[in-house]
Parts: sequence; C-alpha cells; structure tokens
Amino acid sequence: MNYSFQYALEARFHWMQMRCLQAIGGFETEAEEHRQQALLMAMVLADAEAYQACQTRRYGEQPPLLFADAPELTEQYLKEYAVELANWEAEEAESARRNRQIERQAHARECIAREAWNELDMPSPREMVEALLRGESVDVENHYLHYDAEDNVTWMDNPYGVPGALGQRPTEVMARSFLSRVALGGMFGPEP
Repeated sequence: MNYSFQYALEARFHWMQMRCLQAIGGFETEAEEHRQQALLMAMVLADAEAYQACQTRRYGEQPPLLFADAPELTEQYLKEYAVELANWEAEEAESARRNRQIERQAHARECIAREAWNELDMPSPREMVEALLRGESVDVENHYLHYDAEDNVTWMDNPYGVPGALGQRPTEVMARSFLSRVALGGMFGPEP
C-alpha cells in the first residue's frame, strides 16, 4: 500500500471514530484522543509528502479526498505541508550552497597550487606586494589594503568596513597567506 494513502486512511479512520463517539455521547475523552490522533496522522502525511523529493508527490498541495468533509484535517494537512515544504526547500538550498562552496574551495586550492591567481580574479602575491609598495590600494574580494610606509604597516579594511593591521612591510609570504585565505572563502577581521 502507498504510505501516503495509508496515512490519509489512518487519519480518516481516527476522524470517523471521533465523530462516532461524539454522536454516541459520554465518550469525550476517547473522542478527543481520536481527534488528536487524526490530526497527528494528517501531519505525518504532510511531512511524508513534503520530503518525497525523489518521487512524485501523491497529494502535494491538494489534500486527500478522504479529508473533504473534515475541514480541520484539511487545514492541519495544508498548514503542516507548507511548513515542511519550506523546511525541505531551505535544506535543499543549504545543501546546494554547501556543495557550491566545496566546489569553489577545490577550484581555489587547485588554482593556488598552480599559482593561477588570475583564474580567481586575484593578483598574484608578487603583484599585490609590488602594488602596495608603490603606494597603491589593492582590492581583493572587498578587502581593501594599503601600505603606510611611514608606520611600516599594511592596513586592511574587511568587507564589513572593519579596519585592522594585516602586518608590517608587505612580503610575498604575507600576500600569499592573505590571498589563499580569502580565495578559500575566509575573511580577515571580525564579521557579524
């Protein structure tokens, strides 16, 4: 039996039990237990439907016909389905974001190993040092660097505008360390 249909049928069964017990009278506690169980099964069905990413959803945004004369079950199903679908979509988006980040980092490592800084849209360590020593500012992934020869300090503002000292006189070792960290998705200084 299809699990979705099984959950819908079980919810309907508990709903009918509740209605029968209410009609008989004197069984309020038992009727409420069946009501709660019916609502729970509607939620279980909605959860199962929302997370069936690899299969076709049996009901999706359309509640089962078994809920047609039970607006409370329909409402519970639709509310839970919307919440769980949003959660599932957020999880899928986060997973895709993590996968893209892993791919970017692998590409960055490979480019760093080959000294192919231009493929990362970054200056080489030598180019960065030469520009800083000429008194030019350097922008690397929204990190703004400049060298103050009088103080012998390489200053940097991170993407959030937080200033800080990166080091003393720029060297290729310092530049390579900085560029590698930024290329791999890191940042210097505090971040929110």
